[in-house]
Amino acid sequence: MSGMTKAERLEEMKRLYIQRAYSDIELAERLGVDRTLIYRDRIELTGQYPVERDDEGRYHIPRTKLISEIKVNLHEALTLYLAARKTSRQTRFHSPHAANALEKLAATLRQPMTEKLLKAADAVLKQEKDPERIKSAVLSGEGFDIPDDFDEQELLKHAWGIWVGDQAPITVKLRFSPAVIKRVKESIWHPLENVTGTEDGGCIWSADVAEWREMLPWVRGWGADVEVLEPKELRRALTREAQELAQMYKVMEEQVKQMVYYGHSRKDKGKSGWQLLKDHLFNTADLAEKFGADAGISELARTAALLHDIGKYSKEFQARLDGSKHKVDHATAGAKEIRNLFNKDQNQKSLADMLAYCISGHHTGLPDYGDSTDVDGTGTLLARVEKKPLKDFSAYKTEIDTSSLNLKLRTVKTSKENQGFAIAFLTRMIFSTLVDADFQETQNYMMDDVKPRGEYASIEELCEIFNTALQKFDNPQGEMRLR
Repeated sequence: MSGMTKAERLEEMKRLYIQRAYSDIELAERLGVDRTLIYRDRIELTGQYPVERDDEGRYHIPRTKLISEIKVNLHEALTLYLAARKTSRQTRFHSPHAANALEKLAATLRQPMTEKLLKAADAVLKQEKDPERIKSAVLSGEGFDIPDDFDEQELLKHAWGIWVGDQAPITVKLRFSPAVIKRVKESIWHPLENVTGTEDGGCIWSADVAEWREMLPWVRGWGADVEVLEPKELRRALTREAQELAQMYKVMEEQVKQMVYYGHSRKDKGKSGWQLLKDHLFNTADLAEKFGADAGISELARTAALLHDIGKYSKEFQARLDGSKHKVDHATAGAKEIRNLFNKDQNQKSLADMLAYCISGHHTGLPDYGDSTDVDGTGTLLARVEKKPLKDFSAYKTEIDTSSLNLKLRTVKTSKENQGFAIAFLTRMIFSTLVDADFQETQNYMMDDVKPRGEYASIEELCEIFNTALQKFDNPQGEMRLR
């Protein structure tokens, strides 16, 4: 720094004196000049600024006595101008403090920025006062000292803006489309964000935030270029908004209103008495969840039940209810969809395959798994979900929210040699629960009655009936045919 001009040296001395106190020797070492030169410059600087000597013989400029001078270049001025402009546009009510700040900043900038900020300050002063913002204010008399260890960065580490929250932070995960990937990566939206690219050219953005509601407007602003993956509460909130927007703007209004999806029909009733498909799915899910409680499989049974008949959302199946003779495979759709929905890791894939078995066979029985060489028509699970062409059943998404479905990690507690049997047994338990729930729910609709469970003969009575039936074979009469 010894190559500085006198003007540059005086400016640097002023900056350093503002930061902390220096002796002439310390400042001479800092700037790489002679002590006597520092002494003369300090005397000259004292004529312009309030340079004071402390008890230890060092010199400094108290911040409380300094009138700040801001000198910025064009790029720095533009940055400040944009920030001030945003402040003025978002100041809705009369605010003298905001206006004063704009006026002071305007004095340091260049034209036309100066003139524009002065006009913005006038506009802020002309805003109406907000009489309801503060009802009353009373001086409490209590003092407040900021703790020495207070760290506002740590306090607001997980905040999206200013909401801190009293619960543990929650992970927000978003999928952005390739159309906005450049804009997403241009800014740091949250200090803890993590951005990873996806194969389609988009990205997955995630961060642990204190309260997802605070970032809802930001997420909403990306429109259809962002999909909420987590948390499910945020996804549901946007799903509701999307549905409300579709209704407000009459998106596909005629198609949605005219297309009603039915699960079952009855010859003795007109369409107004047919069972809505969504009612059948949710009723069956409720029953399956109840039936699976004792076995600890309620969650799996409910998930299978919600998807078991989504193939009925195809136009072809709805036409069949109207009298079409064309057969439609409605069971494979749910099996295929659950494998698409849950393929994040091997645990999800295994559970999805287990439920796919149950869904695909809820009318015909559990199929064989098969392999990749199976072709359509062989009837194996893989042939059906991977090779068989299906009718479009995507309309189910308008009535079933799959974001609420979740397949949690499960551990089968058994010996290694019995693990295969345990998994097969678990699959059959889910299958039995699904089939039982589907049958009873359908029976309830077809018979206009909820048939109570448990109205059957006891084991002892059934045993007696069975033995009686066998007794007639003890002394057979007449000719017996071998089969």
